[in-house]
Amino acid sequence: MEEIEKVEIANIAAISYLGIKLDLDQLSQQIIQEATGFHYTYIPKDFPAARIKLPELKASVLIFSSGQLVFNGCKSKKDLNIVSGRTLEIISKYHKPIELPKKLTPDIKNVVCSANIGKEVGCGIVQKAYGPDSVEHSRFGGGSLVLRLEEGTIRSFPSGKLVGTGFSSIKTAKAVMKEVIKKIGGAAEKEKFDSERENICRLERFNPAAEIVYEACKKLRLTIRARLEAIKFLEDYCDELVDESLKAQPRSLAGGAIYIACMKTGERRTQPEVGETIGITSNTITRVYRLILRVNLKRSAEEFVNEIYKESSNIRSETMRVIEEYTQKVPNEWLFEVDPQALGTAAILHTDTFATLETTDMLEKGVSPDRIARAYRLLLEIINE
Repeated sequence: MEEIEKVEIANIAAISYLGIKLDLDQLSQQIIQEATGFHYTYIPKDFPAARIKLPELKASVLIFSSGQLVFNGCKSKKDLNIVSGRTLEIISKYHKPIELPKKLTPDIKNVVCSANIGKEVGCGIVQKAYGPDSVEHSRFGGGSLVLRLEEGTIRSFPSGKLVGTGFSSIKTAKAVMKEVIKKIGGAAEKEKFDSERENICRLERFNPAAEIVYEACKKLRLTIRARLEAIKFLEDYCDELVDESLKAQPRSLAGGAIYIACMKTGERRTQPEVGETIGITSNTITRVYRLILRVNLKRSAEEFVNEIYKESSNIRSETMRVIEEYTQKVPNEWLFEVDPQALGTAAILHTDTFATLETTDMLEKGVSPDRIARAYRLLLEIINE
């Protein structure tokens, strides 16, 4: 456990002031001619500060003409003191005579540290430890979660790695990190890592309704098949972005997706059951599931048409237009009845005078001619209105 709780300091950022102004042009001229043992860069047209890098400590200092010094790359207070001392030596040696302070006391502004819990950690475990309102999903990849604490921010990765930043002292950084390890580690002991939930949480970074789907499906005792079906409807909806305002209503989206999944998989749950579990009304579920179904019907029918017409053409464009018109106007009571592939075939038969059932490969896909005929009749009714 000691090895697991070991907190490593990755970087200390600190600032200090000399109290006098510097002539960076003169300093640069002398350093370029004489300096050894460190790297020096000063390109004023790109950046207004000179940079000294000390390879042995993997640390650097930015020197501004105002006398401000910015330290980066140190991993301990000892390193920070060494770097500040070396900086004073370099300025004193290569700058024209000026009165410098004998010693600097850099003010630490940010400590970055890391640790490892020693086991896989999913979003459910972190949320169990800190509560769902304290956890955000990072948009910078890696499936990481962001914990914003009173002092500092922690990023938690599925591998168990933790990265902390925003601490004002090394002592605080280590104390906070050890507390986080203890809290998340304790939750991880009680709850097994759930890879399926982790996949859902990756989606949740873009669609918070996914986590609600996960929890509600468990309470409704739905199978994994129904849960994944609901997630698929969410993905399709978010890709299309038909009504962006609904993205701010994750419970409504989750309720609509779950209800559709129940109907599709035969695991029937009533709208009041789903609504009560999630905390929304039956009317909301009705409104949202109809919108999601229209999106899914349009998307799936278009995918089928793209399989038939792999190259762009006027016929394909016209077929897509017919599908869009159909999905906008199809009566609500038909939304569950119409097969997307049957709709795609009906749209092709209507648009392409040379098309037949054989050329669309529908019979091989197992969609009955009756379904296609129904879709075709309704399509004609809608178009001829």
